[in-house]
Amino acid sequence: MRTRAVRTAALLGAVGVLTLSGCSLRPGVGLAVGDETVSNDRIDALTASVCEIQEPQLSAQQQVIPLSLLKANVASTLLNREITEQAAAAYDVEPDETYQQSVEQTRQQVPVADEGELADYVELLTTQAYTESIITAIGVAEAGPGATEEEAQQAGADAFTAFVADTDIEVDPRYGFSYDGATISGTEGASSVAASERALLAADVTDPTGVAEYAASLPPDQTCGG
Repeated sequence: MRTRAVRTAALLGAVGVLTLSGCSLRPGVGLAVGDETVSNDRIDALTASVCEIQEPQLSAQQQVIPLSLLKANVASTLLNREITEQAAAAYDVEPDETYQQSVEQTRQQVPVADEGELADYVELLTTQAYTESIITAIGVAEAGPGATEEEAQQAGADAFTAFVADTDIEVDPRYGFSYDGATISGTEGASSVAASERALLAADVTDPTGVAEYAASLPPDQTCGG
């Protein structure tokens, strides 16, 4: 059974290597996948919720995270979820029982009383498992009877990649990442983060020292933890 600390690391690890992002979206829209959109207000609210849930643990460990980094990871996780849900609908597949078990286990480990807040948080934390389950299900459907597990996995990955390539995906540059194919990449220029060496280190969650140094330079209302 994974600990909350491990699940937090998974959530904070969604943004990867540095590249450039796209253009601004229409006012109020943070993410757009085809005809579906996610508002900036929704991303802000979820980021605040994630911070509130994680703050006691972070404070106990004397860890501080820049809110800009947390918000970027919440946004990228929401984007992955929306893309995968649309792919699942397009191929008429559902996640397997293993994913459902993961959801139930996560729900039991998160000390959140409000049902809506709990559902949102669990959905964020299980997005990677959801995507893996859907890609597997697509592969089984596409490869057909008699296909090996490897063939089914490859068929699923190919079909998912093709679906993404045919889908219009846009991200507000303020979140500091772009979506290229099936890869989320961090950028050098989130609007709330100065383009300094320290800020660039903060965008790389594989460098905990850089994240900590950057967080220490920010006022309290721009960080989570303590």
